[in-house]
This record gives sequence, structure tokens and C-alpha cells, in this order.
Amino acid sequence: EAVVACGGGVVIDERNVARMRAEGVVVWLDAPAEVLRGRVGDGEGRPVLGGGVGRRLEELTAARRHLYEAAAHVRVDAAGPPDEVADRVEAAWNAS
Repeated sequence: EAVVACGGGVVIDERNVARMRAEGVVVWLDAPAEVLRGRVGDGEGRPVLGGGVGRRLEELTAARRHLYEAAAHVRVDAAGPPDEVADRVEAAWNAS
């Protein structure tokens, strides 16, 4: 077993989604844009966030939400501290 962490844009290509869903359990780490903003800082090294990280994260989150929802087998609230999020992911994994 393995955990593969994909970037948020992976859901844009249907082939990626089909492969992920066929070969594993897709866990959507769902966090609001303001939480993500705190995690990515100034967005350095993330070209898609250029030009206003906060605004851009809100736009991307809103535009992709339906894609994340459709791709995921399980949604996990990822707004909390990393250890709590990891516990939620583990519980979701064990339940699947």
C-alpha cells in the first residue's frame, strides 16, 4: 500500500481521476481557501498561484470543488492541525 499526494490540479484531467479511482481510494483533503492560504504562504514555487495568492486560492477552490467532490471516494475535513487531519485520513482509510 502507498499514499500518493497529488496536486490540486490533478482533477482537471478526467484520465487522472479515472486512474486514481480505479487503482485506489481517493481521499479529498477539504480545507477552506483561508486555511490553504496559511499553508502555502506567499505561493513561491507554485506558478498557478501567481498574482494574489489569497484571491487565486479562493478562485481555484470554488472552480474545482465539484471536481474534487466527484473524484473522491472519501472527503476529509483538512482544516485542523496536521496530526488531527492525519487521524481523520487514517480513520477514512480504515473504513474504506
